[in-house]
Amino acid sequence: MEYALRLLLPSLFCLVATAAAAKGTFIPPGAKPPDYAITMATGGSFYKSGSQIVVHHGDWTKVAINADSPNVTYYHEDARISVNGSSLVVIRGPEFEELIEYAPRNIGERQIHLGESCTVWEVSRSRPSSISRDSGTIALSCVTDDGIELSQKLLGPSKDVIFSAEATRIERRPVSPEEVQPPASAFALDWPGRDTLPPIPPEKPDHEVVMQEALPPEKLGAIRIVRRHGPWQFTEETAGKLRTIRVISDHARTWFEYASDASGAPKRLIINRYTPPPEEQAQVRALRPQPKRDGGTDTVLGETCSWFNMTPEIFDNNTQSCLTEDGISLKEQYLSRSSHRAWTAIRVVRRPIAIDEIKLAPELLSPQLWGVE
Repeated sequence: MEYALRLLLPSLFCLVATAAAAKGTFIPPGAKPPDYAITMATGGSFYKSGSQIVVHHGDWTKVAINADSPNVTYYHEDARISVNGSSLVVIRGPEFEELIEYAPRNIGERQIHLGESCTVWEVSRSRPSSISRDSGTIALSCVTDDGIELSQKLLGPSKDVIFSAEATRIERRPVSPEEVQPPASAFALDWPGRDTLPPIPPEKPDHEVVMQEALPPEKLGAIRIVRRHGPWQFTEETAGKLRTIRVISDHARTWFEYASDASGAPKRLIINRYTPPPEEQAQVRALRPQPKRDGGTDTVLGETCSWFNMTPEIFDNNTQSCLTEDGISLKEQYLSRSSHRAWTAIRVVRRPIAIDEIKLAPELLSPQLWGVE
């Protein structure tokens, strides 16, 4: 599982980084922009020169990176929905960084873009550090009197331009909801069949394991449910109203995740539908690191398990699992620079697992759940 996530992360990073480069659009407090479509030239010291098309209607704004690119991000109030071909990332709620101050400031400067006057706002800034009160980044935006953003810049500590976007064409025109809202098909899942993703030997038996996180006696540890069906693994963790579900295949590039916030409300949805071709499946089999025996044995629920290092080639974190002879984890320990978690099985059942027990529940994939009508 850990190795599969490592293979998948680069593609997800590209999707998130693309959305971050766009930064959405800044709308000053109280402003209600009219419908519009803008083409913007983009660039910066960390980004290749390119373009983006921004379309706005009502509470929705759509940002497409380059006219012929599948990278599209939809913004709605406190939600961000990023679509990149076969991938989808939905984030609800604010995405604040602790070291960034987000209160916008009108700095009183006026600029001209495409013959239109706009006011410069300081959208966000790094909080003063103990090293230098002048260190950090500043995000600037120039907005017309009717609330349309004509330019944005992200400045680095030395005032270098990390990212920029400047309007090259602006059109105030009626925009339909279909132009700015993500299609319902972005949430649809055509589940790959078991034959499409052949298992990577040795195949584990179908099973279900319930594990509890080891915490001090006065605290109630999180509960983890793990189900295995062929090359698929389903993992659900709950702690109070916090809930995280991950479904991943042995072939790494097909991955789904759902997470709620502390109130139980939907927070994050990630869908990666990519099915690797046979040659890539063979490459995964060849490169997949094998667990390394790294300790003694233990006994859990009357079963004996042996300790293995599951991430022998990863140096920034370490996952230890106590595995039965048929590969079922009865104990786990995860250690990184910022986290230490330990789990112990409280129930183990070897039984046939239906594919419907692996899939994300249909209601979690409903566009309406994520604010898309």
